[in-house]
Amino acid sequence: MVGSGTQGTTRTSPCLPTIGGTGQPCARGSIRSRVQQPQRTAWGVDSSLEGQVCIYYSILRDNHGIYIRSSGYIIMILTVGGIKGGSGKTTVAVNLAVLYATGGRDVLLVDADDQGTASDFVLLRNSRVPDGAGFTTIKLSGAAVRTETLRLAPKYDEVIIDAGGRDTTSQRAAMTVTDVLALPFVPRSFDIWTLETVVALVEEVRAVNPKLVACAFLNRADPRGPDNAEAEAAIAETVELVLLRAPLGSRKAFGNAASRGLAVTELKGTDGKASQEMMALYVEITKQGATT
Repeated sequence: MVGSGTQGTTRTSPCLPTIGGTGQPCARGSIRSRVQQPQRTAWGVDSSLEGQVCIYYSILRDNHGIYIRSSGYIIMILTVGGIKGGSGKTTVAVNLAVLYATGGRDVLLVDADDQGTASDFVLLRNSRVPDGAGFTTIKLSGAAVRTETLRLAPKYDEVIIDAGGRDTTSQRAAMTVTDVLALPFVPRSFDIWTLETVVALVEEVRAVNPKLVACAFLNRADPRGPDNAEAEAAIAETVELVLLRAPLGSRKAFGNAASRGLAVTELKGTDGKASQEMMALYVEITKQGATT
């Protein structure tokens, strides 16, 4: 994840968490120290900041999807995708965009879904939230998802791509520049049956983007019953996908928040479980970014 600055200097984030709640701020080195010590260090979560994650990166990569600014911060390109419609990809993408933005990151949200729902959400958010969306949005399709993301990524701390729910040119283009691919699955037979096709797509894309980390999680999970456990077991059996044990429940709060142009974490006066679940997913996805 990247921030602005000059070479050899560090920047303190306004929302910088502490390491393990000790009160010690997360230190970040210069690009020079990053190159000399090519090892991942540590990450810490401060619960008093609602689980915002501080990631240390000490990996310098020249792969398509990673850039490094002069301060030593590394950009993560995250795609929320899949090949089955109705799994809540746009809801996850816009909530993550808000969370990273409110955590002090400069976020670019790429709407690569033909339906344009993410763009509609941002228009609504701009009209309802006094300070506006808090992040930048652009609509792209086809090969431009790759070329424009590569061109624009160095200007932002985080890039989040909403790739839609079909195996399209746009989604494949996004995956070629992606560091972390987040795949929501509804715990239903029709969705889980697509696992084999999704795995084949991930394997194909890794031929051109070998550092791609593909992770899957349950969305619209049931409050009870065996379907959640059975779906997670099916995902866990696929060596190509990392199972994130941070399911999102089937909760009205997600829809209520979206209808107001808000992330579920911004919705007041409702059951806090939806907010807690989204924060847990945010943490788990950010941890995956730290391993790329």
